[in-house]
Amino acid sequence: MVLTLPPGTNGTFVRLQIEGTNETLALSEVTLQRAPVVTITSNVADVDDVRVYRHALNADTRNMLHVMAWQSSVIDTTNPNSIAWTHPLPSGLEVDADIQSTTSDALGNTRTNNVGEQSLWHGLIDTYAPRITDTISATVDNTYTYTVKIDEHNPNLSLLQTPCGARLNGTMSLPDSLGYRVQSSGFDGSVIPQTRFDGDCVLSNTPDVVQRLTQTISTTTSIVFGDRYAYVGGVNMVNVVDVQNATNLIQNNASVPGTVTQLLVSRNKNRLYVVSTQPAPTPRATLTIFDIASNGTALQQRGSVVIPLAANVTVTNSTLTDEPNGNSFTDRYLLLLTNTTPQKLISVLVENPDQPTQVTTTALNIPGYDIAASYDVVAIAQGTAGIRIYRVNTDGSMTFERVITVDGYSNRVLIDDKKLFAIVDDESAVDANSTPNKLIVVLLITSVANDMAVMPNPLLITGEYVHVVPTDHDDVAPYRITDIAPYIGDDVVLLSKDVSNLANARLSMVSTAGITPTLRSDTAVVQANLLHVVAQNNNILTLATSAPNAQLRAFVASDRRFVTRLCDMAGNCGTGTANNFDPFPAANNVSIVNLASAYKTATTNTAVRFGLHAEAPLGVRTIQTQIDGQVAQAWTNPDQSRLLPAVETTQAPGALSQGNHTIRAINTYNNTLSAVAEYYAPMTSLPLVDVMHPNVTSRACTPNCPTINTNTL
Repeated sequence: MVLTLPPGTNGTFVRLQIEGTNETLALSEVTLQRAPVVTITSNVADVDDVRVYRHALNADTRNMLHVMAWQSSVIDTTNPNSIAWTHPLPSGLEVDADIQSTTSDALGNTRTNNVGEQSLWHGLIDTYAPRITDTISATVDNTYTYTVKIDEHNPNLSLLQTPCGARLNGTMSLPDSLGYRVQSSGFDGSVIPQTRFDGDCVLSNTPDVVQRLTQTISTTTSIVFGDRYAYVGGVNMVNVVDVQNATNLIQNNASVPGTVTQLLVSRNKNRLYVVSTQPAPTPRATLTIFDIASNGTALQQRGSVVIPLAANVTVTNSTLTDEPNGNSFTDRYLLLLTNTTPQKLISVLVENPDQPTQVTTTALNIPGYDIAASYDVVAIAQGTAGIRIYRVNTDGSMTFERVITVDGYSNRVLIDDKKLFAIVDDESAVDANSTPNKLIVVLLITSVANDMAVMPNPLLITGEYVHVVPTDHDDVAPYRITDIAPYIGDDVVLLSKDVSNLANARLSMVSTAGITPTLRSDTAVVQANLLHVVAQNNNILTLATSAPNAQLRAFVASDRRFVTRLCDMAGNCGTGTANNFDPFPAANNVSIVNLASAYKTATTNTAVRFGLHAEAPLGVRTIQTQIDGQVAQAWTNPDQSRLLPAVETTQAPGALSQGNHTIRAINTYNNTLSAVAEYYAPMTSLPLVDVMHPNVTSRACTPNCPTINTNTL
């Protein structure tokens, strides 16, 4: 019960009396709420609205109140039977609003729509991106503390990306400002939504991968990641996958004709290309193009085109070329590789997604096992013929440019913007399934001019990586790299298998920024028949095939290099501004990396090989390796007049006998100062150290560095 009392009324009890009688009713436990008194000294006719708040209004709320006041509209009188009005939505508005109208004639007569200012429309207006405040700070125990605060009236927390990944702890709470409330009355039962999110987590020094969910689906070999959701092929459909969903990975699907064999997503992450095939009596492939949204699972079909195929012919690989267009990219040609003899590359012009058109076909005299493209450059893995580089002409035809020679068989290629990655085997793609292989890195494109990629000449292999995993038998197990996916920056995710037990697999994050590719994180996965891995931001998805089924396995990574990002239900996206820490050393430092690259060659001797990473703003002059105090190997900058701020190099000082040994790396970054990294471990228990957590002590010192203690670790 709410009773309006005269101003100045005090007390704790209220007695009600029926007028003209002696009947009374006493009320106890009365709460008196003093209503504010507002005095308007100007002309009351000039006041449209009065609102009282019990707190100071911030700038955001004041702006919202301002734009919700009466605003002039644009009048359209072209229709003789009616008058239409329009008013653009202002930016920075996030309210449950009523739209009302008032009109004035030439004489100043005003009329408000309907009686009592009834609403023309009521609903949510949201043109304001989420407000994100986040921090990342280092702690004394080599971990990092992350915190985030988000204000958003219309949040979609399923789209929240943070460095924490699956480690995020968070709660929703009430907002600070009444501007976010559905209604401000405390007596009418209105809902006050929780619109503030507070979260935190503790991050380790290296990326941490956690498995979330597995799901069995119909057999398929096609998988790709968009901006937020992944897409998986099927029969007469393409499935939408949510890696972050805790109960069901498959969230939606769209119909396509036939069996999906190829899936591609544009560089803008806004378009999905689906290639499906149908057998006799009319063999054909169908390219179907969908628009994909970053904040929803719905697929909106655009255009499609049917590509006739001969009997027993299918599409084995595909790729997409594009060209820069301001801050985005325009898709140009979709290239389809068939299994004919000779093989053919079919070019489909997709610049107009509503009307894709097959334009030309190029014959390949040398078999191709995989294909990748970036800008107008195409790389084809062609076995012992190496990796052949082509340029796509404006008419869709192909022109051979050059070849990258490899030591073995090139069976798998990937281009991440300007960098080419390839998996090279000792066997052909047909036979290779149980032997170790390697990843090679090539700087394929240096720049883009006049919509054409500029390539260095010659094309050189800048790095190689062989994946090995320490065992408990004083040895390392070689792994076979099966697939590769871009991750973040210069890092990639590798999917590999133990050559002695194909059910033992690894998800490995490898940095390719330096001279020597460096392992950042290594996660064991027990899964047979793993075929593909795709990744986007924190989300990683693997695909294993075993007819008649396939299995999806979802992982989420915690990595302090990721930014905080959230899109609301209206598609407005906000980004955090926290400083991102890279796990490599700070300036004027040196670290010993990949210490697990140690091999036991005999009963009494061990061959050691490891990488060194050094940084110095003034330039790295020399990196010296000492073992047990004796100089073992040294690297000297070849041009002392032009020193590099960061250097990575590999050193193999030779064989060591069993026993305790100390490895020291010294980075001299000017004539008087150095940085030192130390490592001490018994050689009787190989590998030297857990590859991702070498207990390394790094410090700056003069050339007269202190003696290394035998209990460094």
